[in-house]
Amino acid sequence: GEGEGEGEGEGEPNWCGDGILDPTQEGCDDGNGTGGDGCSGACVIEPGFQCPAGGAGACWRYFPWKPTGVADAVSGVLAAPPDLVINCGVGTLDTDMQLAGYVSICGTSVPTTEIIREGDGQSAVVFKVRNLEVRDFGNVAFIGSHIPMFLVYGDATLTQGALDVSTGAYPGAGARTGLDACRGEAGGLLNGGGGGANVGNGGAGAIGGTPNGGAGGTGSVSDALVGGCSGGNGGVDGAGSPGGSSGDGGGAIQISVAGTLSAWADSVRAHGGVGGAPATGTTAFGGGGGAGGSILLEASTTTDVYLDRLSVQGGRGGAGGSSAGTGGLGANGTDPAAHGNPGALGSSVPPDGGGG
Repeated sequence: GEGEGEGEGEGEPNWCGDGILDPTQEGCDDGNGTGGDGCSGACVIEPGFQCPAGGAGACWRYFPWKPTGVADAVSGVLAAPPDLVINCGVGTLDTDMQLAGYVSICGTSVPTTEIIREGDGQSAVVFKVRNLEVRDFGNVAFIGSHIPMFLVYGDATLTQGALDVSTGAYPGAGARTGLDACRGEAGGLLNGGGGGANVGNGGAGAIGGTPNGGAGGTGSVSDALVGGCSGGNGGVDGAGSPGGSSGDGGGAIQISVAGTLSAWADSVRAHGGVGGAPATGTTAFGGGGGAGGSILLEASTTTDVYLDRLSVQGGRGGAGGSSAGTGGLGANGTDPAAHGNPGALGSSVPPDGGGG
């Protein structure tokens, strides 16, 4: 509740909860008389919270545990981080352009820091916010070579909208687009390309379409936060016409929440890219789909977190040249023990590429 006391100087009454700090009587004053938000109803800093240096204004939590891959010096904050509500269509946000300083997201200026993640050495950009809410079909599609990582010092609610590192017109942020060992094998002559794999979540790419499609990339299980790998290019036809291009892997994303996380309605996505079809009029073969990337969500407590709606999906294999069909979709990586599942086989004739 609100408390009344005598202030200094002119003897004006001081009210706990008025947003004006009286350092002789208050440890904090966040402008309300309600506890549980870091500043109690008696204007005392609550355990586990940090308040502005002057004491007036909203408080934020300390992380009660160490966010994965983040050094202690990075997770600390000296000034109040902003509340971020994503309720607009941001479009694409290039992480390579946000390595240090601030970025405006739906009108909110968010501080960013470039880091090398501990443990796996992946390049990442950290976005620091107090509370995070994605709603009203707000959407951010992250591209670039750096993995986006959100450090949320309060609560995160991800509902009608998406934080998206899927590969579409551009590779998702942190996608593995080079010639990694996990890349699907090219189809060679008269074969579909193999699907890409994920070396963080274990899903192997599917073999390209029959008779002898390119092998899928080899998956492996690790603690690394990595993007998915590319599929293989489709094979040429008898006339030497090139096959479809490979799909790039999906990106990767991390959201670490000091408070409570609620996530549903397909709110975080890391789909792999679709394998390309060959040029019209040829009988060449479809490229392999890219693998889905990695999603890491961690929080002190969770509520309404529907893992089957956090999409880590391999890209569809590209259609064979004269086929109306397409390769199968990679299965969603929802089982934390089995991790990502292999993509489905391409099945049409001429062969499609395998799923990521």
